[in-house]
Amino acid sequence: MVKNDTDAGYLHTLVVTLTDATLRTKDVYRLKIGIRSVKWTNTSLLINDKPFYFRGFGRHEDFNIRGKGIDNVMIVKDHNLVKWTGANSYRTSHYPYAEEIMDLTDRLGIVVIDECPAVSLNGFGSKLLSNHMQSIRELIQRDKNRASVIMWSVGNEPQSQQPAAENYFKEITDLTRTLDSERPLTLVTNQGWSNDKTVSNERNFFFQSISEK
Repeated sequence: MVKNDTDAGYLHTLVVTLTDATLRTKDVYRLKIGIRSVKWTNTSLLINDKPFYFRGFGRHEDFNIRGKGIDNVMIVKDHNLVKWTGANSYRTSHYPYAEEIMDLTDRLGIVVIDECPAVSLNGFGSKLLSNHMQSIRELIQRDKNRASVIMWSVGNEPQSQQPAAENYFKEITDLTRTLDSERPLTLVTNQGWSNDKTVSNERNFFFQSISEK
């Protein structure tokens, strides 16, 4: 990130060279990488030690012409529109986005809340927990080195008023922090604060996104 976040997104090129015993080059691999820090206090989230204010969306990748799916032209157009509105961030509603999209957010400096594909969860049984944990592992394994990803969203609008949700999400957040202790976590919930069992343990999440219904 830079001082003016509309200009953010500088990437370095990591070069890996494979040589033989005589030091002749056999192969070269180049990878774009970003370098930044993420910290948080009781009042602020900081990127590169500067307070960051989220201006953005819960993004969906449907296009009225193309529908769902990867369309490189529409991806560029959509992200240019994100920047044009003055936004600097979005959440990947409601699943991890394609790597082509993540490449673009890294390049443009758009901050991403990376969401696990766990929508409207209900029941909170052992099989669901196992599947959810595997999704978390796959998400973090794939995107842990993304400069644009600064937060993990472990789910969207679960039936978190159910008593079983409390221990369920404690296990999910404990696993997520084991896999990545450097990023904060969030959960999107549509339950009122007093009704939501996931907030009883305050260490679960850095943010709670609450929309009263």
